[in-house]
Amino acid sequence: MARCLSAAPWTLKAFRGIPFHQAAAGGAGQVGRIGSAGRAASCNHQPASQSVPKNVRVMMGLCKVALVLTLLLGPVLAQDNKQEFCTKFHLSATHNASGMQFTREVGQSDFAIEGKFKSIHCCARGYRSIEWYKDDIPYPWLGLGGGSSFILDPQAVNQTIFSAAVRESDAGLYKCVVRNDTHAFSHKINLTVLDNDYDGPMRTTYKPEDQYILPGDSTRFFCEAFIGQINSNKTSDLYQSVIWKKQGDNSTLQNTTRFMQHHFHRDEDQTLGGYLEISHVQLSDYGRYICSISVFNRNTHVMVALHKQEVPKAAPLTSPANGVLSLVVALSCTILVLVVLIYYKLRLRLLLLWKDFFSSGDKNDPKEFDIFICYVTKDAEFAVSELLPALEKRFHYQCCIHQLQPDGCGRLSQLSQVSRRLVMVLSPALAQQHSSTWSAASLAQLLDHLSQLHPSVVFVVTQVRFTFLPLNY
Repeated sequence: MARCLSAAPWTLKAFRGIPFHQAAAGGAGQVGRIGSAGRAASCNHQPASQSVPKNVRVMMGLCKVALVLTLLLGPVLAQDNKQEFCTKFHLSATHNASGMQFTREVGQSDFAIEGKFKSIHCCARGYRSIEWYKDDIPYPWLGLGGGSSFILDPQAVNQTIFSAAVRESDAGLYKCVVRNDTHAFSHKINLTVLDNDYDGPMRTTYKPEDQYILPGDSTRFFCEAFIGQINSNKTSDLYQSVIWKKQGDNSTLQNTTRFMQHHFHRDEDQTLGGYLEISHVQLSDYGRYICSISVFNRNTHVMVALHKQEVPKAAPLTSPANGVLSLVVALSCTILVLVVLIYYKLRLRLLLLWKDFFSSGDKNDPKEFDIFICYVTKDAEFAVSELLPALEKRFHYQCCIHQLQPDGCGRLSQLSQVSRRLVMVLSPALAQQHSSTWSAASLAQLLDHLSQLHPSVVFVVTQVRFTFLPLNY
């Protein structure tokens, strides 16, 4: 199905004989990307035949109508109504990642008189294509359910659409989508169509916002209102005015080297607006400003404020030496905390390792064994199978082991003299034997003898809860 997506680019290509991508002026690039698909297409100029569906022939006819309207009405109306909106009063260029920018303030609402001329603008720079939509329907809109009588202005590089005579069906939400190779910006304008005899109050189309500016910088304010039809042949500036004043000062701001006012009208004087430019802002410039738009006995006022932007306080500069010192202190505190935590969790193991690696007292004595282990018969399995292998294999101690007898200490004295430490296994089995083999007196005598036999006696308790034996030393 053939689609006529853009009348203006098709016109430039077909009648001026220049390449399509060179048709746009002002660095806009490809101007034919109109519609949701973002592809330029043209009407096929092949004669209609029986094989061509009817809806295709209708679409081709609409394309031709849009082309004729664009060729005939566009240049004439644009010239007669001085449609140079997007070429004047540009905003200062800003640097952003997209490389694109709207060049004039954009309002959210606009108004038109039924049967009168109307234009809608999407002024931008740095773009490659502009797509227009009405109520989410891509351009062109001729014949689409009432559609819209708006067409592209070929001399505005797709930045402007206009209607020579606005219809009631032209009301709706218009959207322009500005694109380059990497980014896309959009702006929406709600158009309201008023009766051709409308003589009501002004309608504000753009309300300026408060601004925060540093001293020495420059800024500008903009206000605009729809004033409707002027019921008089006298349309000079004597009957229309846009005046900026500062609150508290009754006099109008005069044009000086720092203050400059500009006013303009568009759409056959139906809309009137004005700019206030302030260069090199001084402290006395901060305050509230009033924009007054007047036409005969009708007027409207808009108020806006200029605030001083506070300069953020710079963080105190620190020398490299101070930075290194802070880093060292932070690392030291971190290491200290880690050492304390490790010592708390593993203090016994650390003490043992410290003594093993750094103590030289045990290595110089004439002792034959590091540890002498004593146990009773019922603890033989624990002493021989668990305790002895752990001390010899894990901690590399030289050990001797001896089973205690109830009738005497046997070789206790001899083995304790050649051993650096004496380990006694205490368990419930030892306590339970006192009624048969071991008596309380013999057990007490054994413990007393062990304490006197060696200065370093270690008791290994195999169970936390056991029967306490009252021993009398």
